[in-house]
Formats: sequence, structure tokens, C-alpha cells
Amino acid sequence: MDHGTEIGKEVLGRSRIQTVSPPLWKDYLSLMKPGITLSNLIATVAGFRLAAGGWGQPGTFFWTLAGTFLVVAGGCVWNNVYDRDIDPWMSRTRTRPIPAGRISWRSARWIGWGFSLLGLIILLRCVNVLSAVWGAVGVGWYVFVYTAWFKRKSPWNTVIGGVAGAVPPVIGWTAVTGEMGWPAWVLFFILFFWQPPHFYALALLKEAEYRKAGIPMWPVVRGWRETWEQMAACAWVLLPISGLLPLLGYVSWEYLWVVIPLGFAFGGWIGAGRWVYKRDRWARQVFRLSLVYLLGWMAAVIHFAG
Repeated sequence: MDHGTEIGKEVLGRSRIQTVSPPLWKDYLSLMKPGITLSNLIATVAGFRLAAGGWGQPGTFFWTLAGTFLVVAGGCVWNNVYDRDIDPWMSRTRTRPIPAGRISWRSARWIGWGFSLLGLIILLRCVNVLSAVWGAVGVGWYVFVYTAWFKRKSPWNTVIGGVAGAVPPVIGWTAVTGEMGWPAWVLFFILFFWQPPHFYALALLKEAEYRKAGIPMWPVVRGWRETWEQMAACAWVLLPISGLLPLLGYVSWEYLWVVIPLGFAFGGWIGAGRWVYKRDRWARQVFRLSLVYLLGWMAAVIHFAG
């Protein structure tokens, strides 16, 4: 449900030339955006383990991941369907199977609906009502609020879309507890504030293409300086929020030995962007560092929970 963690050579500024069409199964797999789906599943595992203080009931764990996978994958397919008119304008997306004509958007639409509905049914019937509600919030927000509305209308699209990206660990938490609590909100806001620096780094690298496609990303509308200010603000807000979990008693204090250095490295490198001259290189480094931070934080939650 995260609205765009796609790692590829084209994202990092190096060209990719496609000479041979991939197998059809790879095209269908790419519609589900495996990188996004996997990162969302890991975040769900983090929320589940934090709530359970371990691995909980195997059946609940399995159905939570199965339902979340389908909900996230369905939302990603729908994102491909809806963006088929603007994807050809960007090097990062123009070789996707729908704009390239390898898969019909009509057939993809049914996959998106089918996956999302099946995932919500699994969460409702095999997990609990609240996890299904959060799953519906995540996919609905990603598809209708972000993709179909704010992405093309407002420079706040990244911030608004961050709601969907912050949902997976909450699904994991509610799958165990059946209720919201302070730790669930902490998980939500950690992912919410992580997303703007991550996606704005990508937007800075692809500013010209977003402009050509008519997408009002923050760098396109407000410029580099305001984009950097927002990235820095989110990164430094992220640091104290990520330190709340030991205070709430759900992870051991050793967790801070991982998360605090990661937070200072992330925030410090973004802060240093104010004085850099090679801005593309800096943005590329921030993008990579944001992935290191996310994976490190999730690993710390999973390892030190309980």
C-alpha cells in the first residue's frame, strides 16, 4: 500500500533499454509492484510481532500476510490501470506492461478488483473486523484518494498518499489485538513521516518527467528549496517518534542502538542537502539511504520486540 517504492536502474538515474518483451508471467507480476508489496508485508510483520511479543498464532499470522498481500497487490494493479495515460511520459514507467500494450487495462482492472476484494474478505473472515477495516482504508485511500484524485490535482499528493503507506503495520497490530493503541499509532506515524523524504528524493530526480506528465509534485510546483525544507522537517520529526516504542514497553532498549544512529544519519544527510551543489547525486543518495533506514527500522522492530 505504500504509494511507490520501486527500485530500479531507471530510478537511480541510469538508462535501461528494453529490447525483448519479458515473459507474460513477469508482466503480470510487475503489475503487483513486487518491491512495494514486499516492503508492505515486512512492515505488516513488524506490526504483528510488536503486538504479539513473538510470532503469535501461526494461522492468524498466515492469513494476515495473505490478506495484506492481496490488498496491497490489488491496489498496485489498480494504480497501473489508472496511470496508463501518464506512464508513457516517464522513462521510469513507460515500459510497464499496460502502456507498452502487452497487457490490456481492462483485464488488469479485474485483477485489481479481484485481489483487493479477496484480501479484504480474508482479513474479515480469517483475522478480525478491525484489520479488514484498515485494509479497506489502505487500498481505498491509495486507489481513490491518492491515485485518482490528489496525485494529479495537488502538490500535497505525496503527503496525502502517505496515509495508505502507513497502514500495513497497523494491520499487523490489529490482527493480534483487535483494537488500536498507542503503539499502533506510533507505527503509523513512523511510516507516514518516512515517506515524504523518500518520495521527494525520487521526485527531485525525475522533476522534468513529472512536469512533462503534468503531475504537480512538490519540486515541480514549489521548487527545490521548499522540497528540501519539507524533507528535512519530516526526517527530524521521524527521529523522536521512532524512539517512543521502548518507552511504551514493546521493544527492548537495545532497539535504540539501531534506530537512533539510522535516524541521525538519515536526518543529517538530508540536512546537509542545503549546501550541496550536485543535487541529483544528493537526491539519489537520500533515496538509497531512505531504503536503508526503512529496512533497518523494520528489522530492529522485529528483532527487539517482546
